[in-house]
Amino acid sequence: MAVAGYHVYLLFLQKFNVATFEDVAQFGYLGVPYFFVLSGFIIAFAHWKDLGKLESLPNYGYRRIVRLYPIYIIFSVLFVIAAQFGLGDAEISYSPANVIENVTLVRFTPDFATPPLKVAWTLFYEVRFYLLFALIIVSPRVGALAGILWGISCFLISPINPLTEELLSFWNFAFFLGIASAVSYRILDSKFWPIFIFAGIILCATIFTGGALDLKDKRSWLILPISGGFASIVLGLALAEKGGWAVKQGIGTLIGDASYSIYLVHSAVISVAVVVIAKLGLQNTLPHWLMFFPVLAGSILAGVLAHLLVEKPILKALRKWQPRRKDKTPDYAASDAALP
Repeated sequence: MAVAGYHVYLLFLQKFNVATFEDVAQFGYLGVPYFFVLSGFIIAFAHWKDLGKLESLPNYGYRRIVRLYPIYIIFSVLFVIAAQFGLGDAEISYSPANVIENVTLVRFTPDFATPPLKVAWTLFYEVRFYLLFALIIVSPRVGALAGILWGISCFLISPINPLTEELLSFWNFAFFLGIASAVSYRILDSKFWPIFIFAGIILCATIFTGGALDLKDKRSWLILPISGGFASIVLGLALAEKGGWAVKQGIGTLIGDASYSIYLVHSAVISVAVVVIAKLGLQNTLPHWLMFFPVLAGSILAGVLAHLLVEKPILKALRKWQPRRKDKTPDYAASDAALP
């Protein structure tokens, strides 16, 4: 929802030259490192019992593919079709290399184009993390060593092109911190949950009040403490639930379940809304703050509907074909991959 708010603010600024709710909305992109931390935590939590078990790799790989690709490809195709009719702005490259990259979500060329769904740039980070964790499942020691070497490389090697800039981005550390939270969750007593939530909030608030918040730069060192704060909050919330704090099913749970669909759909919906507003000339007759909330709410609602009508049925159907663990270990979470 924070990311969606950021994109409403950004498109209003680009198309109408107004900075609506700038003091808050301009930092909505910080939902991305939070999602990276959450993804690292949940993947490590859900597949903890798979570590060191080569036979668990097919189950892991299938779950990751099913969770990520079908919905992404469907919504990308729909957005490209809509863009051809003038509904939204799509920067599309049809070169074979770019098409392969944007379908597989794997970068292999230094000169790559933006995917049709621009928000999908984060999914390239996700896939790299999934591949690293697959190595951890095969061999925890080798996987951990690879992760350590990757982290050291981020500090010691300077990027020379866009590809290495992604590979060596400090944003990757958010996943590592998420894994660290999952490990801590397993060894810490639940009574410590307030400490971690409080510490995480204080750390994030300190960075905000410092007045030097610039995390869009892939090499910004500030991504480390802000991700550390998010990791502490995630750990504290998980420990609270571990200690018996009940999470009631409701609108918050529904939005959480729909988070991936909301993420993929919201930007396209906002783009269409801005086009409609411009064609009707509403930006000249209505206060921009008054249009901000309907556009934001509409983008979130569209994502929830996409989840209920498209994502959920597809996941239910595809998971029937999921390889089963030989040790009969049940799946840990219904929504086992938090995706930015």
